[in-house]
Amino acid sequence: MNKVLSDVQVENLRYRLYHQLDRENLKWKKERIEIYINEIIEKLGPPNKCFFDDEYCHYRDDLLIRVQLGHIRSHHNKGTITDINNLIWICSRHNWMMNTRNLKELKLMIDSILKNYGNKF
Repeated sequence: MNKVLSDVQVENLRYRLYHQLDRENLKWKKERIEIYINEIIEKLGPPNKCFFDDEYCHYRDDLLIRVQLGHIRSHHNKGTITDINNLIWICSRHNWMMNTRNLKELKLMIDSILKNYGNKF
C-alpha cells in the first residue's frame, strides 16, 4: 500500500471507494481497489488539503482524516468515481455544500448568493 498515507487514511479511502463503487453498481476486487488507491494518490497527491483550501474549509491539522475523496461532476450528474480525472480532495464542509452539484454548479450557486446577498453581510 502507498506509504504516503497513514493506515487510518488508507482505510477511510478504501471504505469510501467501496461505498461509491457499490452506489455505481460496480464490483471491483480488493486488488483492483488497492491499485486504484495508488493511482489516485499518484494523480492527486496526498490528501492533505481541500481543493478549495480557503478559510471556510472544515479541517484541522491534528485530524487524521483531513479531507475526503470528492468529485468534480457528481454521480447525480453522470460523474463516476472510476474516472480519476473526476476526483478531488475536499473537506467535509465543501463536500456537504457540493452535495449533488458539480463544481460549475457550486460556483454558480455561490456567485448567486454573493450577488443577491453579498452587500447585506
